[in-house]
Amino acid sequence: MERFDIRWLDNPDSLDALIGRRAEYAGEPFSVIEILPDGPQLVLQHRHHKAIQQDMQGRAYRRVPETICLELLDEDGQPSPQLELLFLATDEE
Repeated sequence: MERFDIRWLDNPDSLDALIGRRAEYAGEPFSVIEILPDGPQLVLQHRHHKAIQQDMQGRAYRRVPETICLELLDEDGQPSPQLELLFLATDEE
């Protein structure tokens, strides 16, 4: 695993290339499933943990993979400190 390279923030195509890669965030296994341009944000899906999704009435409906949105920039436009906890699988892994 390699640490998230903040140079990727300068190139949207570099961020898009992260979709589908295995990741580790705060020691937990995730996969990158989406890049949201607002923020921008990385959407990570946990590879093992499931969460209960509710239906429109708030009743438990089904189990789905847990997801988190990780802000890539802080409020000042600088790389988020959360990125220190993000590692991505290399091509060889």
